[in-house]
Amino acid sequence: MATIFIIDTMYKFISKNSVVALCSTLALIGCSTANHTQEEYNAFIRQADSLYMAGNYSEASVSFDNAFKGKEFIQENHLYNGACVAALAGDADKAFSRLNMRMKRNKDWYTDDPMRDNDLKSLHTDARWDKYVAEMSARKERIEKDYDKPLREQLK
Repeated sequence: MATIFIIDTMYKFISKNSVVALCSTLALIGCSTANHTQEEYNAFIRQADSLYMAGNYSEASVSFDNAFKGKEFIQENHLYNGACVAALAGDADKAFSRLNMRMKRNKDWYTDDPMRDNDLKSLHTDARWDKYVAEMSARKERIEKDYDKPLREQLK
């Protein structure tokens, strides 16, 4: 009830146009912090990569979080790299979330051998890992069903 009184009192002192302008300005400020430019996205990705190389996985994951706020700029390989960093930081939920986003964005994407990526090793004991590996195998099988597998083995 006190809030309504304060708002009513403030309204008497501020013109209606000022209130509309203030609300519009606050909305714009909120929008500008939620989205950023391609340059800002790239800067967050570079920062995440540098932190990863330095072994600062938790901080690298935060940099990926910041980059991914610019949803229109997200690149699929960055989602995978972000998943790796999250796994290394011990955040399985975030790692699987990023892997799932990666799979959702490209239905034909798969990794040849998910078990080989050491960055994701901490996820192997999580119940969601088996589902991820099964999905990768199913995608690989679907995409490679018409490949000449003997020839492929010869070329390795």
